[in-house]
Amino acid sequence: MNHRTLTWRHLATIAATILFSSLPAIAQNKPIGHRNSIEALTVSQQGGNTVIKIVTARVLDRAPPTFSIANPARIVFDFPDATNNLGRNTQQFNEGYLRSANIIQTDGRTRLVLNLSKFTTHETRQEGTAFYVSLLPSVIGEAAGRSSGAQ
Repeated sequence: MNHRTLTWRHLATIAATILFSSLPAIAQNKPIGHRNSIEALTVSQQGGNTVIKIVTARVLDRAPPTFSIANPARIVFDFPDATNNLGRNTQQFNEGYLRSANIIQTDGRTRLVLNLSKFTTHETRQEGTAFYVSLLPSVIGEAAGRSSGAQ
């Protein structure tokens, strides 16, 4: 009987350790296992580029996986092990080529979908907890439009 009591005490100690180690995540209202979150999403114009700034709670380990869709024009980023702390799932911008953004939180990641008025190329960079996406103007398309308009 003493052996059973000892076993139950060990199990109780293990359970208490697991519970108390999870309290910080519970107190922050974040699912256990998510190490990061999207905290802010802003847009600005810089030298003809539309620049989207995504601020995360922690520095990203690496650039998020991305892919593009031509029709409808979209650029998609997957932030692994992240939650959406913006308080909204959709945000309208209508700046440059950027119409809106959808932020979709699923198990294990948060997907950021940039809805564009026109398919364009983009560049990314990271500075601390800020991840930047620059939508580049379509020089070839704009030059063709100007030359055809001048004739």
